[in-house]
Amino acid sequence: MDQTISEDKNKIIEEVAAQFYDKLPPSWPHDARSWASISLAVWSVNLEYSDRFRWCRVTIPSELAQYCEIQNRGCCGYKDEVFFINGEPYLVGCNYGH
Repeated sequence: MDQTISEDKNKIIEEVAAQFYDKLPPSWPHDARSWASISLAVWSVNLEYSDRFRWCRVTIPSELAQYCEIQNRGCCGYKDEVFFINGEPYLVGCNYGH
């Protein structure tokens, strides 16, 4: 792959990650917001027709219910990822395709 294309794509991912970071709950620890924003940005750039970006703390029933509702309203493929920060499970995901 051309080095310039790779650098351009990385720059776009960084910019999109910053936008997601600002949308994530300020009550989340910095590390959780950073991890989630990078995952969401990579998916938004690399997955065709990505939408319905979502996130939650798994241990908060209302957040998990809203997460599942958003996921179920999507169509085609979906991508979800669980990660742990200080033992707390977080879930991020999106739908893609058409």
